[in-house]
Amino acid sequence: MIKAVAFDYGGVLGCDQDKEAFRVIADVMGVSEKELSSSYWSLRGDYDRGTVNGFSYWKRIASSLGKDISESDVDFLIWLDAVSWSRFNPLM
Repeated sequence: MIKAVAFDYGGVLGCDQDKEAFRVIADVMGVSEKELSSSYWSLRGDYDRGTVNGFSYWKRIASSLGKDISESDVDFLIWLDAVSWSRFNPLM
């Protein structure tokens, strides 16, 4: 009996994160991509595990960068972040 199926999504079934989308995320946050990257990845584990929701994740990132973002910005960032990881690898 199969109890679980694991898929290797990041870079195998799906392409790596879209760099242009990440640039837009940085623009929305008002920081450079390098500045964003540190907070984005250091806080990402909780978001990917589902221990924080998208709203909390993006508010934490904003706080760590000394920024204040609106609820509509958070909604856009949640959407754009998901889109940035949603390109399928045509070789698979």
